[in-house]
Amino acid sequence: LPGILDSTDALALKEAPKSLCIIGGGVIGLEFASVFSKLGTEVSVVEYAKGILPRFDSDVAKRLRLLLEKSGIRIETSAAVSSITTAPDGYAVNYECKGSMKSVCAASVLMAVGRRPNVEDLGLETAGIEFGPKGIVVDENMCTSAEGVYAIGDVCGGMMLAHTAKYQGRRALCHIFGEKDGLDFSAVPAAVFTEPELATIGLCEDDAKAQGLDFKCIKSFYRACGKAVAMGQSEGLCKIVADNATGRVLG
Repeated sequence: LPGILDSTDALALKEAPKSLCIIGGGVIGLEFASVFSKLGTEVSVVEYAKGILPRFDSDVAKRLRLLLEKSGIRIETSAAVSSITTAPDGYAVNYECKGSMKSVCAASVLMAVGRRPNVEDLGLETAGIEFGPKGIVVDENMCTSAEGVYAIGDVCGGMMLAHTAKYQGRRALCHIFGEKDGLDFSAVPAAVFTEPELATIGLCEDDAKAQGLDFKCIKSFYRACGKAVAMGQSEGLCKIVADNATGRVLG
């Protein structure tokens, strides 16, 4: 259907739709939500998880949600989409939320529930390379189950970021030459280009709790920074997760 878009379709639009329902409150969905909202589109986001940006720090994600909603973006979480039907002005996205059926109507619908590795029809079974729904299976050195064959980047799933793929390539190359690379893949930076932006590296508070670590969180708010106030960008914070005993920064 012409009004049902993926992220590639959205980038090729000649004009912004009057209204847009985005299915998925992850990185891709929220970045497009910010862009189209600034272009004057009435934007709604429907997310299956209980909060936006499920892989990011929930405390920071909640603060970002408040700011996005303040800018006019409507966000519904814990919402399981059941169907998309045609409506007089476009489409109706039907979903179940907290035991009741709801719907949101929009001129266009953007499917932004994430990407998956394209590993079909590559003959991986013939080559003896193990793979699954999340992509090609590799070890810590990017080795596949086939001797002498390595895999890096989005095809392995995980953090689908260009700089991650670059350093995975370095890891594989160093392993081939029997060298140590000194890379720490627990500290990969990631950013969400919404407005305001969100960036993170290392462990978030939720990860630290899940691992049972003895840690502390330190926060500094932008409204306490003179430059942020002078720029009119005081809505934000810096949050550090640190080891409680040593003060070593974890994220």
